[in-house]
Amino acid sequence: MMVGTEHLSGISAIAAALSGLGAFFVLRHAEATARALAAFPRNRRAGWVLAAIALIGSAMLVDQMTLGGLSKYKSLLVVITPVTFYLVTKFLDELLAARALGGLLMLIPTFMVDAARWHPSPWRLVVVSVAYIMVIAGIWIVLSPYKFRAWTSWLMATGGRRTVSGITLVALAAALAITAVVSR
Repeated sequence: MMVGTEHLSGISAIAAALSGLGAFFVLRHAEATARALAAFPRNRRAGWVLAAIALIGSAMLVDQMTLGGLSKYKSLLVVITPVTFYLVTKFLDELLAARALGGLLMLIPTFMVDAARWHPSPWRLVVVSVAYIMVIAGIWIVLSPYKFRAWTSWLMATGGRRTVSGITLVALAAALAITAVVSR
């Protein structure tokens, strides 16, 4: 799937909606959000679903890449992807949901940066900045998934931290919504 500059508005709108939804849950349903975030890293079902999405997305991206001499092996992706899913769910099942979330946080920015790359609006840099922050967070979560729970617990521990987190998500949603409107 190719993503072009014409998709920047839609991608920004989706990111704004997700940020706004996150802000709503952090600000309005803080206790339930804190419990959900604490339980998330060990949620087996979420781990399997997110891992499947991340692996399929990665396989689709590799299939579109120019790999030079390795291009002749692209047909093996149909076999490698399910085998990798089995191995990941069998041997990396500890904190799989957090690891898979980290993988998605590294995968999704590919589409964001592709959409923003040649767009003439200076607001595209909002999307690019968010994409790079997502990649850094994804790397961090994949390398140390146990810290995801510690970090989210710390973030949700006091009312002040929750409020700052919610306001930050609202500001991010607003910036992304402006980007969605301006980049049409």
